[in-house]
Amino acid sequence: MHYTEPIETNHEVLVVVCRNKNHFLLEEYHYENVQETHGCCSETAKQNALVKALNNENTQTAYKYSSANYESTGKKIWQNELDEGKKIVATTLDTLKTYKNGETNYVYVVVKVPEDAKKVASWSASTAGTVHNALLNKVKTSGNGTKKNVDIDVYFDSYKAQGDEKSTHYAIVIAKAAV
Repeated sequence: MHYTEPIETNHEVLVVVCRNKNHFLLEEYHYENVQETHGCCSETAKQNALVKALNNENTQTAYKYSSANYESTGKKIWQNELDEGKKIVATTLDTLKTYKNGETNYVYVVVKVPEDAKKVASWSASTAGTVHNALLNKVKTSGNGTKKNVDIDVYFDSYKAQGDEKSTHYAIVIAKAAV
């Protein structure tokens, strides 16, 4: 059986499953919380790859990272703290920052999105390790096992500086701050 590349629309992802030369099956997957300016499935795949890289035993053994939904906080950080990318400089990258949204305190770290970010290997131990080290002992945890649970979300956006040919893609990794 052969699968085509997913076709994303505003409300579903279409995948053509080829069974043979004469017949095909069109599978439709519905999803909610569609981001209008970013490919929802593409960003979910990137986030899942980063979470898997963070949970890799070669990266760290203290936490078990899981996906959360801090989308609105990520967007506010991007707009208010980072001025939609204009305030990102070398000292901003890979550095833990704090942000308060309502009554909730968050921590975040900004990293550049690697090429082919849908693959776990693309986040590499160094990028995932940088994120983990920035978050270590600064995030809210739960659970009693040897690995504490940490919920994170990743907000993706890009910025094209004046005079640059290409946009730079960034990931803002967000977690609730430790109390």
